[in-house]
Amino acid sequence: MRLRPLAAVPRELHPAAIFQVDDEDPIVTCGFHDIHQDNSKVHVDGGYLFHYNTPEEAHGLAISSFKYTITDNCEDRDIDVDVVVQSNERAQGEVATLAPYQFTDVVKQVEFLYAPTSCELEPMSSPNCIKDIGIATRIRFYEIVVTATDSAGRQDTDTCHVIIVPQCGLDNTSEECEDINGISYLKKDHLKDLTDQSRIRFELATSKVVWGFGELDQNFDDLHDRYNSRLVASGSPSTEPKLGRHFLVIGWGQKAKSMLNC
Repeated sequence: MRLRPLAAVPRELHPAAIFQVDDEDPIVTCGFHDIHQDNSKVHVDGGYLFHYNTPEEAHGLAISSFKYTITDNCEDRDIDVDVVVQSNERAQGEVATLAPYQFTDVVKQVEFLYAPTSCELEPMSSPNCIKDIGIATRIRFYEIVVTATDSAGRQDTDTCHVIIVPQCGLDNTSEECEDINGISYLKKDHLKDLTDQSRIRFELATSKVVWGFGELDQNFDDLHDRYNSRLVASGSPSTEPKLGRHFLVIGWGQKAKSMLNC
């Protein structure tokens, strides 16, 4: 005979667990902290950073002051963040890097550094530079994709761009060009259209970090302003990059619960 220990107990007295299901995606927004007011070669326009370059400019990595923010209905849960940098061009050597940095033990942001040049600006069309030839004008752009995943597996993605702006050539019309510091460059809207036309992406850098919710977020804007002020003063990131992943180890029961509810 099969035993049914709860058979004699009224159904309304059976133990029950009630969960609030997490049915909302996190919201991620990326952009650039505009510390470039005095830098006439860099303009920030929402999720776009335009770098106006010339062949005479020394090569190296420039600081974008990239940032992202995340909001979620479960404010006590950490969010996994994946950052991927792609480009329509790939050159030999280091042209892009991601440097996670932190204010405390919780990784909060990823700085993006980029080479402010393009295959078009390389002398004699360097054979070490490969590119998408499907767009008429030879520009380089960096596409930064940020994906946030909460404990329930729900996701959101936002994309930002750094565009290296070329000077106008003989094949460009006056409607496509504008004057910047006495030099004729392609207009921003035209560059955005060219970026959308490109279909080839080379992966340049990736980073995995954790966005942790807590008391730090109340002062995050002030801390980020301070970080960027140090970048202006020193010309390089003021904190040591933390390349490791922070893990939270929990038991299966707690993990199952965190995946179901807030």
